[in-house]
Amino acid sequence: MKVGNLEFFPSDKTKRFQDALICWFFLGTFGIHQFYLGNKKRGLYFLLTSGVSHFLVFSAISTKALHSDGPLLRLYFGVILLGYILGVPVLLWDLIRMPIHVKRANGEMHLL
Repeated sequence: MKVGNLEFFPSDKTKRFQDALICWFFLGTFGIHQFYLGNKKRGLYFLLTSGVSHFLVFSAISTKALHSDGPLLRLYFGVILLGYILGVPVLLWDLIRMPIHVKRANGEMHLL
């Protein structure tokens, strides 16, 4: 896709650091950057931790669960907190390791 002089997602199937970083910044908690790089298991991890937490936050707001008392409210906040505790540190670690993930996706780096 080409916008002006910038070309996003080039047609030669190489993965670019800038594209992965844009995916990480806007949709990283849903694992889109990992799906883009071909890491389906890590993408699914993000989708099931932070992504589900985002969904629960929006569903709690829309169903007014925040105004109720008791076990439903505790369950919502427990699952939301667990998702963020499991997802956000890994998301920040992914930002640090993004150049390595891109090199592996392009076949420039192999595991020992």
